[in-house]
This record gives sequence, structure tokens and C-alpha cells, in this order.
Amino acid sequence: MTEQANSEGPLPERIARAITLAGPIPLSQFMGAANTHYYATRDPLGTRGDFTTAPEISQMFGELVGLALADLWDRADRPDCHYVELGPGRGTLASDALRAMRSAGLTPPVHFVENSPMLRAEQAKQVPHAEWSLDLIGIPDDKPLLVVANEFFDALPIRQLVKTPQGWRERLVACQDTLFLPIIGNTIFDPIIPPQFRAAPDGSILETSPPSVAILRALAARLLEQGGAAIVIDYGYAGPAIGDTLQAVRGHAYVNPFEDPGEADLTAHVDFGTLIEAARVEGLEAYGPVSQGAWLRDLGIELGQGYLLGRPQPELASALLPEAREVILSRQIAVLPSRPRQVRKDFTLGTIAHAVPPLPADATHQQAARRFLADEQLRAMAVVQDGRPIGLVNRQVFLNHYSKPYFKELYGQRSCLLFANTEPLVLDAAIGLDQLTDVLTSEDQRYLSEGFVVTRDGLYHGMGTGERLVRAVTELRIEAARHANPLTFLPGNIPLTLHIGRLLQGGAPFVACYADLNHFKPFNDHYGYWRGDEMICLLARTLVAHADARCDFVGHVGGDDFVLLFQSEDWHERIQRAVAEFNREAVSLFDDQARTRGGIEAEDRHGVMRFFPLTTLSVGALRVQPGDFQPDTHDDKVELLVSVHLTYRRALSLLVLMSWLRLMKYLRTVKSIG
Repeated sequence: MTEQANSEGPLPERIARAITLAGPIPLSQFMGAANTHYYATRDPLGTRGDFTTAPEISQMFGELVGLALADLWDRADRPDCHYVELGPGRGTLASDALRAMRSAGLTPPVHFVENSPMLRAEQAKQVPHAEWSLDLIGIPDDKPLLVVANEFFDALPIRQLVKTPQGWRERLVACQDTLFLPIIGNTIFDPIIPPQFRAAPDGSILETSPPSVAILRALAARLLEQGGAAIVIDYGYAGPAIGDTLQAVRGHAYVNPFEDPGEADLTAHVDFGTLIEAARVEGLEAYGPVSQGAWLRDLGIELGQGYLLGRPQPELASALLPEAREVILSRQIAVLPSRPRQVRKDFTLGTIAHAVPPLPADATHQQAARRFLADEQLRAMAVVQDGRPIGLVNRQVFLNHYSKPYFKELYGQRSCLLFANTEPLVLDAAIGLDQLTDVLTSEDQRYLSEGFVVTRDGLYHGMGTGERLVRAVTELRIEAARHANPLTFLPGNIPLTLHIGRLLQGGAPFVACYADLNHFKPFNDHYGYWRGDEMICLLARTLVAHADARCDFVGHVGGDDFVLLFQSEDWHERIQRAVAEFNREAVSLFDDQARTRGGIEAEDRHGVMRFFPLTTLSVGALRVQPGDFQPDTHDDKVELLVSVHLTYRRALSLLVLMSWLRLMKYLRTVKSIG
């Protein structure tokens, strides 16, 4: 609104002046002005307010949110972090969550993003040690973040696009005196409408929330940079979708959204699908959405007892509420976030450094020779002055010089720095795997042969060898790959086994599928590993796209082998669509000649050249019913995976014996988890 319109007077008059001066305004502008005034001038929560949120009903809600965050923190190796809440209401959720987190050993500093002075005062009563900011720019940037946004995004402004006989147009707000009413604008919006909605019937409404996407992307960028996790809880849908969800609540009743702006809470359902896509665009993993009831059930809310779960009543209730009963009795198991893609955070270079006594700055070649001759395993020594390294003497380089004729006579009593490397690679003992990986991929590779010096706070600490560095980095990467495949970043063997255990423990029926590529090896041999990786990534994207992230698990166990655990009732249709899409898209990875011929010439496993058809996808499926396997034994998890693999082979009408060696190799991988 213009500066003149923003001067004095009640909010309806100010909005009316803005419309009079500039014409009808977008719904998003109307909603933003109304909610800014609304939240700044009152405490809207509770029986005396306009609405009630879950944290105000029972402390169990906030406690379970806190325990969920504590679990993520524990599985991320317990880093120092901040608790951040967007729009924390009265601070009730934060108070309950922090109490639960303390029981798990997590006591983070607290930061609230809040604009309302009245709500800040209420939040200070619940969490006196909290700090505040007006937006994400003000939140701390020095540690990982544990972020909660409960019923925050639904209050952010939305735009509504309406399908008319002339195409898609934006809903605007006009006024007559101080009576506001929605109208349809003239600007054309057809080019930005998703293709699936362009032919929607007249009167259809598509909602978007640019502020929500902007905030989510800014938050995702911070999480990507600092590390951490966010839990977003709100009314919404997996969208985008068609529908008018704008509503206004006042005095715990629905009212006209266009009456008395600033006196009612204006909200709209959240498009979680768009928010998830925004997070993934920034490079984050995103899970869900999952219904709040199912999420709380999986966190264990049904184990709550007594007064917190059901207040005493004059008469016994004859039955649970139907909605609660449906959630509690449902055996569907949510797919939880897998262990973050990271290696041990306690690993530092200092753990692999050798404690090699250094040479003093005035040491001679003769003294260095005595050290090398006395210890055949000694690869290199540092030369230090006042505790700081000034050079490195490598065994092979030194002995090459020392063994030359007359070297002892000419140089024996001279400084050992004469033929030493006075600019060796020096690394601090505190650096972790990421920096070590940069060292391995740097242009200067001399450290592989001559070694490097390890310091702590600038002072000599020990020596490192290229061989030991490469071995340590490789082992850590392999360990990380057991949690998440390094190529596709999908969950690996360990999360797969854990999820199987949850499904068996919960007694949930599911379908286990084994996905494999036909004729992938000839393709990989013919086009090379880079093109082979493209094929595997295409398969990963296709499988994920056709699975329901809320209840279907997609794991990558290595190579072109994928395992899917479906709880979706339409799993068969999903697999059929995935197979059809992959087979169609995979053709583009072949050259024109191969596409024309329908395949390639390549060596088989016996080294004989022969023709192989284009690579396609095959999937074998095994229905698992409660009781088919025992949930508490590792052998039954292995038996399940064996059954899945054998089902896959039978589905292809191949002899099981033909894949026995490959099967045993896969089983050894699975068994190594235990």
C-alpha cells in the first residue's frame, strides 16, 4: 500500500484508501496487511482468543516434537546446535519440547522468530532465556539448527488464480466504502499454470504462496550451510491442487474472510508438495508429508497414560473417537528420515598421525642417517624449530643422496635441511574428512610418497603417510556408503535393514520389491562408467518418483540393485509405471546407431562379442504378511531379502542357480551389517 494509505486510521480505512488510490489489490496484499495487524494487536490463542493449537491442548504434542528432534540430533552424533521456532505462539510448544529434549541430554540455546510484541511477552514467560529476531536473517549462523514451524506457513499470504472462460486470472480485492469483496482481475496468468491444471473447469481456483516458498528456500539454504533439520506441521495437502482453502476464524467460529480485516485469523492450507520441491531445489532431503495423527502414533503417543491422554468424565466413553481409532489401529509404518549422509564427526587427522620424534633445527645429515638406519619402518621425519615444523626429511630421498660417493665426507656434518623439503605439506590435527578429501584431490600429490607433517595449534604433533591417509578416507567413505549410497544418496543397507525391522515389528503388510537392470554390464562396458552412473541415477529418480515418500521405502544396496518396500495399496500400478517410464527414458542414453539397431555389440561374461538388447528394468515382488517373518531376528531379515531376490529371478523365468554367486555376494553385504 502507498505511504499515504498507510498513515493514520483503522486498518479497514487504510486498505480502502490504498484501493481507492491504486485500484483493486491482490488477495496476498490484503491477507498480509490483515494478518500483520491481527497478530501485532492481540494474543489470539486459547478460549479467550480465536483458535487453539495442538500444543495448547496437551503437553504430549510438544514433548513428542522435542523427542523427535532429540532423535535426529542423536543420530547426527550430537552436535552443538540451536533450537529455532518460527511463529512460536505463546511458547508452549517450545517449553514442552525443550523439557523433553533435556531428558535426552539436549539443551540447545533457543531462538524465536516472532514479530508480535504481545506474543513475545508471552513467550518470555514460558522460555525466559530465549532470544528473538524478526526474520530468518537474525537467527544464529554458527551451529546446526533444529527448526520447528507449527501452524506458521498457513498464515502467510497466498495468491488465488481463478479459471475463467477467458483463461486464468488473479483474484483481487476491491472495496465499496469499507466493504471489501473479491473480484477477478484482467491480467493473464495462463503461462505459469502447471500443465495438469490448464484444462480445469471454469471456476477452479489454484493457490500459490510466494512468501512461503521464499522463506522455505531461505531456511533450506541455512540448513544446507549450517546443518540441521526442520519439522513443519500445518494444515495442508501434497499438492499443488485445485481448491479454495482461504478461511477466517474469529471467536472459534468461521467468518467471512473479507469482513473486518485485521480482526480475524486468515489462513490457507499449505501446499507441502511445493515446499518440498523448494527444499530439494536448494539441495536438502525432504520427507513427507505424513498425517499428524500417523506421525504422532509412530512417535509413540498411544503409549501416553492417564490424565494427559483422557480427562476424567462423569460417564465412561463407549468407544474411541472414530478418527483416533483409525489412526491407532492402522498398521502402516511411516518412512522415517534415514541417517544423515555423513561420516564419523569424531574422526580427525590426529587419530592417524604417527608420534615420530622430530629432528632439531641444527641436526646434521649424520644424525638423520643414524635415525633412519636404526628404524627401518621410519618413512620421514620433521625438522622443528621452537616447536614449529620448518622442513621434512623423506627416507628415500635422503638415502638416495646419502649413498652417493663422498656424500658423508662432504655433507655429513652439514645441516639436514640442505636436501630436505622446506615447504612440506602441513595439516592441522583437528581437520576432518572433508578437508582430507580436498587434499587427496589436490594437484600436489607429493605427500603420497614423502608424507606430511601434522601440527596442533601450529606446534609439531606427528607425521602422516599418504598410504595411511588414503586408507582412512576410503574406510570412512565405505562406512558412510552403508548408510547412504554415494552416487544416488538413497538409503543403503543399514537403513534398509532397520526399516524392514520396523515393518516386521509393527505387523504391517507390505510388498518387498527387488529392482535390477537387464543388460546393464554390457552398457557400462561399452559406454564407460560415467554413462553407467547416469543410467543408475535415472533408475533412482524414476523409482523415487513413483513411490509414496510417506509410506514407501526406496533403498540402493549397490550397483544397479535397488530394494523397494511398498505399503501403498496401488504398488503394482506404481511399479508398472516406473518400469514403463524407465524403459522409455533409458533409450536416450544410447547412441543413434544403438537405438536404430535396438541394442549394442559387447563382450559377455566369457569375453565373447555378442549382441545385447537395450537396457531395461525388471522388478520382482514378494508380498509379506504379518507372521511370515519374525521381527526380532537378523536371520529372518536376511531370509526376507533372499526371498525377494529369488522372487525377482523367478519373475524373469531364469534359473535361480544362474544368479547364485551374485545372490551370495549380496547376502554377504547384508550380513556384514550385523
